[in-house]
Amino acid sequence: MNACVAELHAEALMGLRPEYAYVDACDVNAERYGRTVASHLDFPCAVVAEHRADARYKIVGAASVVAKVTRDRAIRELEQQYGKIGSGYPSDPTTIGFLRDYIREYGNPPPCARRSWKTVANLYQTTMQDFP
Repeated sequence: MNACVAELHAEALMGLRPEYAYVDACDVNAERYGRTVASHLDFPCAVVAEHRADARYKIVGAASVVAKVTRDRAIRELEQQYGKIGSGYPSDPTTIGFLRDYIREYGNPPPCARRSWKTVANLYQTTMQDFP
């Protein structure tokens, strides 16, 4: 997952081509994460990766707000297709209920759900054990 996010951070930076970039590190080792992002770039860029960078750097905080608004819109679009799905976070009781009901009805998680989430994997395993 960290590698995927690092590639996406790099992809966003490729369009901007900044000399410096500040990113919120999703790896437990923030310096390693910064090196990973930088390794995907084809131009020189000093990547500053820190945990909780959104609280320290206004630009990262602003990007977090934009990402949350974009995510909320995507959840609303999914609700038009699936009905009430909750927040989409794997610990949300409404989301868990939606996933459980969907798996019971269709035998698999919905395409919009990350199968790598422990919540999805556990629900799938538990729900499928209910069937003979």
